[in-house]
Amino acid sequence: MLTRSSHLLAFVIAFSGLSVPVAGQSLMDSLKSAYLTSPELEAARAQLHATDEGVSQALSGYRPDVSLSASAGRNYSQYRGYNSQINNPKQIGISLSQTIYDFGRTGNAVDAAEANVLKQRSSLMSTEQSVLLNAATAHADVYKSERILDLTRQNENALAQQVEATQRRFEFEENTLTDVNQSQSRLAGAVAQRIDAEGQVIAANAVYERYVGIRPGAVLAPASMERYLPLSIKDALAQGLARNPDYMQAQYAVDAAQENVDAAGAELLPYANFSVDAGRGKDRSASLREINDESASINVQLTVPLYQKGQRSSQTRAARDQLQQAKSERDRVERQISESVISAWANVATADARIASLETQVETARVALEGVRREQDAGQRSIIDILDAEQEVLNSSISLVTAQRDRSVAQFNLAVAIGMLQVREFDLDVPIYDDVEHYKEIRNQWWGTVSEVHINE
Repeated sequence: MLTRSSHLLAFVIAFSGLSVPVAGQSLMDSLKSAYLTSPELEAARAQLHATDEGVSQALSGYRPDVSLSASAGRNYSQYRGYNSQINNPKQIGISLSQTIYDFGRTGNAVDAAEANVLKQRSSLMSTEQSVLLNAATAHADVYKSERILDLTRQNENALAQQVEATQRRFEFEENTLTDVNQSQSRLAGAVAQRIDAEGQVIAANAVYERYVGIRPGAVLAPASMERYLPLSIKDALAQGLARNPDYMQAQYAVDAAQENVDAAGAELLPYANFSVDAGRGKDRSASLREINDESASINVQLTVPLYQKGQRSSQTRAARDQLQQAKSERDRVERQISESVISAWANVATADARIASLETQVETARVALEGVRREQDAGQRSIIDILDAEQEVLNSSISLVTAQRDRSVAQFNLAVAIGMLQVREFDLDVPIYDDVEHYKEIRNQWWGTVSEVHINE
């Protein structure tokens, strides 16, 4: 008999559309959808495009600065009430300024900007791994919640049959009222457990839709990642430091900080500029007298900084401190990656061992249940013994499903730690985002405010 709560959950499941199977979805299907629809990836790609522009901005130090100016006005002047004068001056001019040599200012700025681009590409890789990990975990959680719901439904049906059998025996005075009450109590508990499992399915499906971008259909069991993983923890640690995008990002941050130190030091050195100015002016007075003026100049200027109020020196010291900070951060990330690899490796091994033990437990619990039933038929066991044996089968089965989910998630986390949970590692049949195309387009672009490379391509 359905309770009010079970009616409500059935309504939610039916009308939410989250748990209605549409088509079988494999782990690779979930990863593919997450990669194609993730807002986090779109934002990270846009951020990379903005960082690419830093190289073009730094390269502008090698380019000329050209400006055109024009002015027109009307001037009125009078001296002590006499000799008033009205003029209509007009002027147009063009100027060009080019740095001839800046003792490494621009070169260091370009190198720092390129290091920042590499750093941001690594950040994009890290975001991609995070997106795929969330999708893979959500996939495993949906499969786990649906499997547990199936187990609780089977348990509820079995207990409902047990209650009917116990009531029939009670009618024939083969059981006591206590046996009937015990059976009904276990059935009520099974109903509550099934309702809770339905709620877990709804929650898991909502998380799946958030990270994968689509509603889950008949989610298939997560495929094993074992063939993608290293064979030893030593190899895993080596791959973690060689491929983990977080470590790569920290190393590029050190490179960028070193270039910033050099760039700050270059600000203390001389620099030379070349400039060209040309102009033409016209002034017409009230007496209709017109005066034309033309001018042109070419200048080469050498500037030797002597003292800039201590600002440049302070900036150089700050850049050195930031370099030390970046190095310390890199060391911290290295330790963190080692810890993540070791922890994930241990979690995979632990889950494997638990699964082996739980498979044995499930099998022996089922055999024991059959034995208790036969002994109960022979009058050697009570109803509570059967109920306990059935509960043991359910508990061990749920523990096995949970351990299988934990192993999958541990494998995903190990893949993240060693830097291989990326689309390029799998045959997902999706267009892979090119993180170099936009950089190539804008690196030497002298003008234009719109890029031809769009984020969603």
